[in-house]
Amino acid sequence: MTHTDHPIEHRKTPVRRAALCAVLAANLATFGGAVHAAADGAQVGQPAPDFTAVGGYDGMAAIVHAVQATKGKMDGDDAVKSLLGWKFDSPQGPIMIDPETRDIIMNEYLSEVVKGPDGKLHEKQLAVVDSVKDQCKVLALGPCAPKK
Repeated sequence: MTHTDHPIEHRKTPVRRAALCAVLAANLATFGGAVHAAADGAQVGQPAPDFTAVGGYDGMAAIVHAVQATKGKMDGDDAVKSLLGWKFDSPQGPIMIDPETRDIIMNEYLSEVVKGPDGKLHEKQLAVVDSVKDQCKVLALGPCAPKK
């Protein structure tokens, strides 16, 4: 009988949870190093990761944090509570989960595309706005207003 033949409850042992935490953390460390290196321009000739790759990386980091914080139990309420106010050094800069709205708080970057000395197009950062919150929720406007 293989492990796939057992009901799911039999696979929720502390050893399997610890193994899952280790696998998630190892994958995050491996992928994260590549994402950070590419974002920092360390991989010459390779395109920088786009927002979907960085979002996936950040999402995995949040999952690893929640699994570790709940000691692998992954109770939904406890997992959400563990992420309230969570801070992380993302390739896109520092991020945090707003404890009030549960939205991400992150830097916003103003950039322009310029032709470099090598004749290729490059991104030139013009300004950074630190720790931007979703103003729709902050001000309770439009679709973010309380339902009546």
